[in-house]
Amino acid sequence: MPNYTYPESHVLKNKFGIQTAAALRAVEAAFLAARRAEIAAGFGPKASFDSAYLKALHQHLFQDVYEWAGLTRGEKITLSDGTVASETEFKKADGKDYLYARFLPTSFAQFDANLRQNHFWRGLERADFGRAVTDLITDFTAMHPFRKGNGRTLRIFLQELAREAGHTLDFSVVSRERLRHAAISLHELDDTTFYRGLIMELLDPERVAALRAAIDFFDAEKFPWNDYEIATPEPGQVAELVLTGVQGPYFIGHGSQQILVGKMSDLRGPAPKIGEAFTLAA
Repeated sequence: MPNYTYPESHVLKNKFGIQTAAALRAVEAAFLAARRAEIAAGFGPKASFDSAYLKALHQHLFQDVYEWAGLTRGEKITLSDGTVASETEFKKADGKDYLYARFLPTSFAQFDANLRQNHFWRGLERADFGRAVTDLITDFTAMHPFRKGNGRTLRIFLQELAREAGHTLDFSVVSRERLRHAAISLHELDDTTFYRGLIMELLDPERVAALRAAIDFFDAEKFPWNDYEIATPEPGQVAELVLTGVQGPYFIGHGSQQILVGKMSDLRGPAPKIGEAFTLAA
């Protein structure tokens, strides 16, 4: 039995004894914000760009909340309530199985060798770097080494790795809903297209600037942008939109499935008014 969760509430056991999911999310978010700030200020684990660094990042991020921070789900830990937690088999509700925990050491060794043999991707052009990042995310998603916090740990790892390789990856402009969609497409549908497009967008400073402008607009309007998919148009994309707002040189338009942000100067014909429908042909 995994023993990661309280039997009555099925909430993950935590250092505060919180047994409601919403309350745990709030506490977790507060501590993670502080730990992320420490890492950004240079007070986190020393970057080594290997599985040991991943574990150190996970431990640093979640040390305030979970006793098993920094341990993979295959490593047994005796919790303060006396139970032993480990999870050799794991999947999300109605989802595909993740890697069996007994294979994690081998997969981590391959993870390390890939980065080391490719010189941590230093000197790669943007497109090649984006493909390498997507492949790494694909492999890591299938591994799912930690009971919780895999995506958040990996994104910090990749931001630091990108900086070392001469690129910038700023995941703060990606909404939770878009990350959720990308993860589902990757793991459940074996489709890397969505994630690869996201990574290539984040490697483009102009597109990141557009997303940042949209987020500033939504924050000022107190709009819950994290609950929606927000992106910049792909080359050649055609979409029917309604103009939501204008932020500096950028338009913000919503369609049936996502919110798109682009340059006003790229719109053909007269500029639409707020609330007016228009056709985007990127």
